[in-house]
Amino acid sequence: MSRVDRYGDPIEDEPEEADRWHDPRCRDGWLGEDLQGRPVPCLQCRPHLLRLLR
Repeated sequence: MSRVDRYGDPIEDEPEEADRWHDPRCRDGWLGEDLQGRPVPCLQCRPHLLRLLR
């Protein structure tokens, strides 16, 4: 039997695989620099920057 919250939505017991993995190079939301010297964001820490990369 699955558990549900008070609104009827299922409650997840474990975080999803993507939530458990985090790049070990991440320092304060940044992964370092690319070949041109621009900072590379960690998209897990800074998901709002994803649309700028597209």
